[in-house]
Amino acid sequence: MEKRTKTNPLNAELAGDSASSELQEKNQPVIEGSPANNNITIEKSLNQKQIDSLSKKIKEQIQICVKSADKILTTDWPEPVWAVPGLLPVGLTILAGAPKVGKSWLALQIAQAVASGGGIFGNNVEPGPVLYLALEDSAQRLKNRMKKHSWPPGLNVHFYTIGDLNDLVRNLEISKPKLLSHLIEYRKYRLVVIDTLSRVVTGNQKEVEEMTVALSPIQEIAHKRNCAIVIIDHHRKGKDEVQDAISDILGSTAKGAMADTVLGLYRDRNKLGAKLSITGRDVEERTIDVMVDKDTWIWQLVEKYPTEQQREIIDVMKKANQPIGPSQIGKELDLNRGTVHKQLVNMVPDGLVKKEGEQWTLQKL
Repeated sequence: MEKRTKTNPLNAELAGDSASSELQEKNQPVIEGSPANNNITIEKSLNQKQIDSLSKKIKEQIQICVKSADKILTTDWPEPVWAVPGLLPVGLTILAGAPKVGKSWLALQIAQAVASGGGIFGNNVEPGPVLYLALEDSAQRLKNRMKKHSWPPGLNVHFYTIGDLNDLVRNLEISKPKLLSHLIEYRKYRLVVIDTLSRVVTGNQKEVEEMTVALSPIQEIAHKRNCAIVIIDHHRKGKDEVQDAISDILGSTAKGAMADTVLGLYRDRNKLGAKLSITGRDVEERTIDVMVDKDTWIWQLVEKYPTEQQREIIDVMKKANQPIGPSQIGKELDLNRGTVHKQLVNMVPDGLVKKEGEQWTLQKL
């Protein structure tokens, strides 16, 4: 009796390898470690001619996919597209926070900004189509929230609400990642929001291997289709006092490791002010102060204005037009070094100044 080995249908769908497809049509497996599937062993039933033919195809595929160091260095690669400059680059982003802190409201606001070509947190956004998978919300709830955000008519945003995606997957008999890939390719979405992770990912979220397998196809789709995919997730309970956007994500560390960008939203109960922690491979790591309007649930940047003494220090630094130390600034203003140093340190979180060795420079004027 011929031995059959079980393949991973999700990997086979996304890989699309010609050698794998040809052999699977003949009910024969492919070689272990091939691009299409690395969970399959070669069968003794294959003759030498078939093995040689398959090996040749694998070598051809490797030559097509591999990039030399010179090719990487000398090729003019296209600049990555940003859904929101400085905040949401192409790739997989996880937006996480405690329950009911306003994550979905923020995601909806970002979707509106991208679709309309508006702005958010001081960043101007180029308009582009948006796909929003509101997998925990009804259409009525979305309508109420959109009206609070004053959505204008005519925005290029497509929604799937609770139950819609599962119905579509069943009717088309394909996986959610493959469906998502087709939707992005067909509509050319600049931004995709998935609310929430648990609605599209199956498996134990505490297991590294399971989360890596689950999120890898979504990340690959984002980069292949030049799209920003934002998945909303939760923070774990009993977090450390020190806020860490990656380690605070609920479940396996693989989630934060897989994501290209992680946004951590921190807001205490009954308070409107919050902090948005931003970290990732292509973004500047920073934390910004934000505030939500209690009536509209629109998030806005909290502008930090320097004190009078800080403005005097900034003026001295502007005149110097080069890195300068606190002692020199103190001489100009008749202030002691300790006072100047304290003010400089206080201006760092606001992005006004930065330290270079023992000297200080202005970040923005």
